[in-house]
Amino acid sequence: LAGVLLLTGLLHSFFWIDANHRPAPSHERMSRVARNQALFGKRSLAETWRYIGSTEMAAGREGEAAASYLRAIRSDPDERMNYRFLASIRVARSVREGGSVEAGLAAYHGELSEGVSRPAYAHLGGVIAALAARRLDLAMAEGDEMIAAAAEHAELVATWGDLRRMAGQTDEAEEAYRRALGRDPALPRALIGMACLAGMRGDRAMAEDLAREAGRRTPWSPQAQQFARQLAAGRFARPDQFGGYFYFQ
Repeated sequence: LAGVLLLTGLLHSFFWIDANHRPAPSHERMSRVARNQALFGKRSLAETWRYIGSTEMAAGREGEAAASYLRAIRSDPDERMNYRFLASIRVARSVREGGSVEAGLAAYHGELSEGVSRPAYAHLGGVIAALAARRLDLAMAEGDEMIAAAAEHAELVATWGDLRRMAGQTDEAEEAYRRALGRDPALPRALIGMACLAGMRGDRAMAEDLAREAGRRTPWSPQAQQFARQLAAGRFARPDQFGGYFYFQ
């Protein structure tokens, strides 16, 4: 019995050590896993590549993560989130290595120059990466390219309105939000944008009414619900705080 218990303990220790100290799986192995999961219908190939990219980022393997997000984009150009992740990696790496935000955006767009059929989403990724780097000027330049490529896309029109609002161009922002709402009357970004414009103009009561309306129209939107709660809780004490509000999606 003592021998059996000793052997069981040794085996338990071996498997515990193996499970907790095994080296991270290689990118090649994870690639095979991705393809197998897509093949058997567990998730789409693009979703699997994004999952792998997130795993690699958590492990500090930035280069491998970027490669996975690029594969996700090529697998499904309509998934906007992957552009954001890839752009953010390239911009952050450029700045960290002593380069510029401009250089990071150039590297990002260079990767997407071939085989990407959604240039508007590519520029949306640039918008978000530039905003994260606190470069509104570059975000607005990316936004102009974005809207030129997809002038009828309600979400992107509202995003362009957000950029104009953040720059203090309230008339242009309002026009963009109204255009977006004409295409999608329940678009959270445009509804929230209109509430922010009211707050910028000093009409807090109108801002609160619009925020509640956004919450009623879009009960499925966590962004609209969160904005209404933040406004009710007094987060926006000054008009300029409405001007700088932007949520990442």
